[in-house]
Amino acid sequence: MPRQNSNVAEYRKASHRPEPRKTSDRTQHALGIRAYTIDASKGTEFEEPKNMEEIREIARQARRSLSPSVFTPSAHKKFKQELSAAKKERQADKAFDTIEGSVNDYHCRSGHIPFTNLRPLTDGTLTAPNPDVYHGSRPENINVKVCNELQYLIIPSTQTDLPVLPNCFVAVKGPDGNLRVAEIQARYDGAIGARAMHALQTWGQTEKAFDGNAYTIASVFSGGTLKLYTTHPVEVSGRDEYVMTVIETFTVDGSRAKFLEAVTAYRNLRDWPKDCRDTFVEAANSSAGSRMNNQLNYATPSTEDDLLSQPSVR
Repeated sequence: MPRQNSNVAEYRKASHRPEPRKTSDRTQHALGIRAYTIDASKGTEFEEPKNMEEIREIARQARRSLSPSVFTPSAHKKFKQELSAAKKERQADKAFDTIEGSVNDYHCRSGHIPFTNLRPLTDGTLTAPNPDVYHGSRPENINVKVCNELQYLIIPSTQTDLPVLPNCFVAVKGPDGNLRVAEIQARYDGAIGARAMHALQTWGQTEKAFDGNAYTIASVFSGGTLKLYTTHPVEVSGRDEYVMTVIETFTVDGSRAKFLEAVTAYRNLRDWPKDCRDTFVEAANSSAGSRMNNQLNYATPSTEDDLLSQPSVR
């Protein structure tokens, strides 16, 4: 049985929201999410996130572990063999492991876990998100008060040892998988992540601000293609909506140089969301601590006159 995390377990005691009803027709219902993909060929009223150039620059940064001298031709050949043998989605998962590489903290990575604890994006009839891979934060790193107030926005599962505040996702499909479905899954996952990050970013604010930046990454790995997206929230007529933008599309079944370019971008944009999470978590924890101190200062007499003015108890 998994170890219960005290931060998460504490606010589980209050109540348990029933799991939303499910439907298998994700494609038809996805339009109700109001999460849009920017397509320059069709035109759109939405713009790329303000930090898109920064994100693309981060994607291009070199990684020593992926230099041609370190990632050998034999390692690339092994990946291509795995990819060629990946007739089913589970086999594609194994091929993707090479792209994923090592992870600094495996407590912050999970997958194939239905996000049944989250508030639905629509009317509750859409199947709960279930990313093949997701990255988030350790639950014990977030202040209990913050978790308590945002639990149905940032805590995806009732299993209390899993990562929270997910903002990096991967949808994996085998060669016979439906790419359109994978892209819709990425749109859905990205919207969930963008909502979580925005909720934490604006926690404690009197007015919910939209800074126009993206802090969420969603990827699709299908056959020999790796497609990277970012998702950011926008306000439309007083409601939150989500815009998914293509960062870059890579082929990974060709030359080693193209493969290394793709994997470099993926790993950089897997690590960058952690920096975003850490920044927002630190700010929210600091705000929660300040609130607690203010409450204590208000409740505690600060001078002798204040103390004498308190009613006596007989």
